[in-house]
Amino acid sequence: MKHSIGFHLIELMIVIAIMGILVSISVSVYTHHVVFSRRVAAEMALTELSLRMEAYYLKHQTYQNATLRTLQFPVETGHHDYHLQIETSDNQYVLKAEPIGLQSTRDKACGALLLYDNGKKGVAGYAKNETCWSF
Repeated sequence: MKHSIGFHLIELMIVIAIMGILVSISVSVYTHHVVFSRRVAAEMALTELSLRMEAYYLKHQTYQNATLRTLQFPVETGHHDYHLQIETSDNQYVLKAEPIGLQSTRDKACGALLLYDNGKKGVAGYAKNETCWSF
């Protein structure tokens, strides 16, 4: 009986199948991590924006007319994944980070992140606050 040197086709197919499974798992985990990290960046932006809102209130004794422009704050987060908005009245505000682009399709469970003047946190999606807000 003659011994051949090299690989059989079936062995190569098994290795390729295993590699395909590992790649699909790693891409899924990586995508989840990117969505999570960009959501955390939006949370940090909302927290910083709330500090600026409080500084605005100390200076003007109202939240009225506070805008992203007057607070010198960017309209979108660093990677352009969330659009920031402010809704104000005299003594209350709601800060909103609305996902845009790929983030909006990948993070439907959380949807928009909401931060109220009293520190209460919310989401516009169907997931629980504890799932979407990391801090």
